[in-house]
Amino acid sequence: MTEMISIGKIKKNLQTKRVGRRIYCYRVVSSTNNVAKKLAEESASEGTVVVAEEQTSGRGRLDRKWFSPKGGLWFSIILKPEVKTVDASKIAFAVSLAVANTLRKNFNLKAEVKWPNDVLVNGKKICGILTESVTSDKSLKYVVVGVGLNSNVSVKEIPINLRESTTTLKEELEREVELESLLCSLLFQIEQEYATFLSKGFADILKRWKRIASFLGKRVEVVEAGKKYDGVAQDVDEEGLLVVRLTEGTVKKFTVGDIKVRL
Repeated sequence: MTEMISIGKIKKNLQTKRVGRRIYCYRVVSSTNNVAKKLAEESASEGTVVVAEEQTSGRGRLDRKWFSPKGGLWFSIILKPEVKTVDASKIAFAVSLAVANTLRKNFNLKAEVKWPNDVLVNGKKICGILTESVTSDKSLKYVVVGVGLNSNVSVKEIPINLRESTTTLKEELEREVELESLLCSLLFQIEQEYATFLSKGFADILKRWKRIASFLGKRVEVVEAGKKYDGVAQDVDEEGLLVVRLTEGTVKKFTVGDIKVRL
């Protein structure tokens, strides 16, 4: 049985300069993003982290429900980047790159990224990322980055309709992991990639992100606003848009959507 996440263990092992130096840990919340946004509105500092053992109303992109039981790693980070509002969503690429590289380094797993904000292991989703931006007078006030990583969760706990496309660390490693240690590794890597994003821009992040994006060059089905498109995923451009050459020969760029690799 997974024990309560220990703030003491986290603080002891944390190697970041800023991210996670102020951390709030809860047994159960509706959504860590909701709590983080409330804290941000109360002037919480950049790098503040909210972590919960369980979310009752965790959500992913397009307001979809994100299954988040005890045993997973559910956390949100408050960031205050001095970037244009339109560039805030690109932070998700930096975070997904950080998560994938952490899983590769710590557990020797072949973690990959999938547009726009998923991390996969063996072709199955193990982590989702949700960025929510808040503006004031048209300028970016803050960004909350939510990360949901299926860690010490049994596949049997996952809803039946999601089991074929979802995996967990417990399933892949055939053991449980220490959540505090994993969180510290993730926060460190996220801080590094966030710093790179701020100092070098999106191009450096995108170049390395594409190296572990196995869907590129493959036939995909993209669903956008309920409509399906078939083609080959050619690229993700400098704005973070998915570039697909459709079967009829035209090229279409997607700002949002779900992609599925066709076999």
